[in-house]
Amino acid sequence: MPYIEQYTMHQLWSLVGDYRRTNVYSYWLMSGVCEGKTVVDCGAGSGLCTWLALRGGASHVIACDISPEVCDYLRGQFKDIPQVTVVELDLCHDDIPKGDIYIHELVGNSLLGEGMSQIFSNMRSQGIENIYPHHARISIGSVSHDAFIPSTNCDHLLSPYARDFINFLEDYEWNNSLTVDYPNLQATGISHIANVDLRKPMPQHLMESERDGDIIWEVGFDPQFVVSYSNINATSNNWNAKTPYAQFVKWCNIESFRG
Repeated sequence: MPYIEQYTMHQLWSLVGDYRRTNVYSYWLMSGVCEGKTVVDCGAGSGLCTWLALRGGASHVIACDISPEVCDYLRGQFKDIPQVTVVELDLCHDDIPKGDIYIHELVGNSLLGEGMSQIFSNMRSQGIENIYPHHARISIGSVSHDAFIPSTNCDHLLSPYARDFINFLEDYEWNNSLTVDYPNLQATGISHIANVDLRKPMPQHLMESERDGDIIWEVGFDPQFVVSYSNINATSNNWNAKTPYAQFVKWCNIESFRG
């Protein structure tokens, strides 16, 4: 059974404040891809992607989350919006509702932590392929930064649609419980290893190779990584900045992810 972190609402709001990542989701979901579609928000959390999909023209959004408390919260927030259905389920094991587009913002430690490997394996077993983002570019290098400090309020740097979202929430309060700033964050000696499709099992050479260095990953909504975000992000979720490659290999070798 994977370890799936369940967050408080204050922590989920904090994740919205990672403006570089949030703005990428805002740009993609508002680009027309949702127009007239049923969108399944996988791990809906704060409701950010549900809101953005609606603003982007989705005809129906199914917001899924494993936490009963989060599901109750989402039902309250979207109670006056009939196009939203909230479903409590375990993305690692349960049947996932049918939709035209599946969106997630679950990428965590070592790219695949917090149940990501099992979630993609479960989607693969159900023939779900239209899940975004799923392109990943993997490199190694030497990541360094000064001691991290609690992030400052960067809500003013959110996209206009993301700012509309936090204004929509009835009791949103900015906090930095899960976001930190990494002064002088930099990566040197970067060596590209592979581009991978997260919907498929990890290539065997990634799971077996011994490599020294820190994993540097970029996740893209398109194969050219025009719309993408990376763990080299000075204002970041506090799990994303520096992870030894050995930890990535550990997640790659989870049996259920081998396909």
